[in-house]
Amino acid sequence: MTAMTAHGREHTTRVPFGKNAELPEPVGITLETEPLKNWVR
Repeated sequence: MTAMTAHGREHTTRVPFGKNAELPEPVGITLETEPLKNWVR
């Protein structure tokens, strides 16, 4: 997941399938990655 920092820079975070990925403000949501396991081999 790639996000922009407050200073306009990109920040990349890797989260394994099955773990929740938290997107910081201003989005401020948590993505559940468990369902993605069905889409990969």
